Amino acid sequence: MRQIDLAVAAEVSQSVVSDFESGRGWPTPENQMAIADVRGCAWLELWVDPSDPDLNIVAAGSSKEERARMAEVIKLVRVRDS
Repeated sequence: MRQIDLAVAAEVSQSVVSDFESGRGWPTPENQMAIADVRGCAWLELWVDPSDPDLNIVAAGSSKEERARMAEVIKLVRVRDS
């Protein structure tokens, strides 16, 4: 799927998708959930490296701010799935 197609389907800007894919920026929790919904995957799958047999989270070395954003998304997923 092209970035522009994903962006349109998730109702985010292409720069959000591009920055996320390149590691230059992190989408808001709501945008992360929208991207995951369009991709047909669970939110956490956006952060998993499928080439790693242990499925380590790609963001393991993330900053405090980035981990806080991930925590926000986890809260939103729990609310949505409850």
